[in-house]
Amino acid sequence: MKRNGTLTSNSTVICQNATLLITVTGVDMLFGVEVGLVSADGELLRNTSAMRLREGTYLARVPHLPNVPFTLLLMGQEADGRPFQRQSSTQIQALQITVQDMDVTPPVCHVVNESLDCPVPCGKATWEVTLLMTDGNGTGLQNPRISIIPVNETSTAIIDQVKDENGYNATLLTYRASCCVTIVEISAVDSEGNVGRCDFSIRHTSTTGPPQTTISSTTSHPAFNISTTAPSNSQTL
Repeated sequence: MKRNGTLTSNSTVICQNATLLITVTGVDMLFGVEVGLVSADGELLRNTSAMRLREGTYLARVPHLPNVPFTLLLMGQEADGRPFQRQSSTQIQALQITVQDMDVTPPVCHVVNESLDCPVPCGKATWEVTLLMTDGNGTGLQNPRISIIPVNETSTAIIDQVKDENGYNATLLTYRASCCVTIVEISAVDSEGNVGRCDFSIRHTSTTGPPQTTISSTTSHPAFNISTTAPSNSQTL
């Protein structure tokens, strides 16, 4: 595991409240993360816990920003139990922190049509699913992410741009693949990198035993991928 890391932060100020978006590179995983605001003479001015958005990215809310320059101190524990502590080398002032409008909500993906029954053995049979992906009033969708195993099996994807039930732009994906595909993952991704995973199951029926179900490892949940950094707030440890 790497011990050195790079810390960058974005901050949004409304009056004296701030949200710090902190990205740490060079570290596999951190637990029990806390963020301290430290004055030039080493005094701990504020201390708050941080919520993990995704690997290497944390969100910390500070009720009141100090009115003096400060540095960020990140503390936590690595996966192997070793303590982790890094302090930024550049001071920040509240007046330097810019207001940003962040989209941290993942897109929504749901099944609108399916034909997911597959024989055992798989032979030349195929399955098909149609998915509606929408980001609502967010930053908009990128092309869907599709991953299958084995990768050399036959598959096709048809993508149409439509409107969702609320009139927002949406993506309609019709995906067909061989029943010999054992693992499939389809995700809706927005322009900020937020990921909404699609949930469906391929049913394998056998004449010699009870039906088997392969659940795509795609239960819908937010997985964030945010790395925007304001130049004035970039911190290197």
